[in-house]
Amino acid sequence: MCSIDCATPTACLAGALEALAGEDLEQSFGPAVIERTGSLVLARNRLDAVLARTVREGELTQASEHDGKASMSSWLRGHHRLSQGEASRLVRNGRALEQLPALAAAATAGAVTAEAVSVVAPVASAENLARAEAQDVDVPAIDAALTTVASTRPHAELRQVVGHYLARLDPDGTEPDPTEKRSLSLSKRTDGSLSFHGTLDAIGGEKLQAAVESILQASRPAGDTRTRAQQ
Repeated sequence: MCSIDCATPTACLAGALEALAGEDLEQSFGPAVIERTGSLVLARNRLDAVLARTVREGELTQASEHDGKASMSSWLRGHHRLSQGEASRLVRNGRALEQLPALAAAATAGAVTAEAVSVVAPVASAENLARAEAQDVDVPAIDAALTTVASTRPHAELRQVVGHYLARLDPDGTEPDPTEKRSLSLSKRTDGSLSFHGTLDAIGGEKLQAAVESILQASRPAGDTRTRAQQ
């Protein structure tokens, strides 16, 4: 029997989790284990939704600043040791649930996983909502349709549906970023000398050449016998 004599919902949750952790599973049989697992998955989904909503509230009220952090993402990483990816996912999910009420309701009820919310989240980005408005897309209808898929269909199918929607929303696709192929690696030897290797796109290459040339022209002492490569 779980006690309900607790001061706050989070205190009740802590007591319930302690009771669950203390249960003896060795005496459980297949059907009971399956039922318990299903109940826990449902509870996890609901808890993930509440957590995402709470993180969003922290973001809106700048709560992290009261604890020495500039953002909720940095607070989650610094105080609770979440990875960069997981902290960012929580922030994105909170923003998405704020914009998509049907998805939020299903997630709060436990019918949609946090991973599914993360897949749908790009639909609720400011950029894609602006595109939808410009094209007179019925966002509430999209919210309802994607929620149905997220709560009833396999996860892979949800990814396909979301991808199809985003592709229709922006048929030309995102302009390729020329800086994506830029790279620079530096290797310092034991004697202090340095070797480097890199790749630049056309614009980056022009900038580097211009910078190096300006240094060369500004420092050309008389009688310098070095080759251009040495300079």
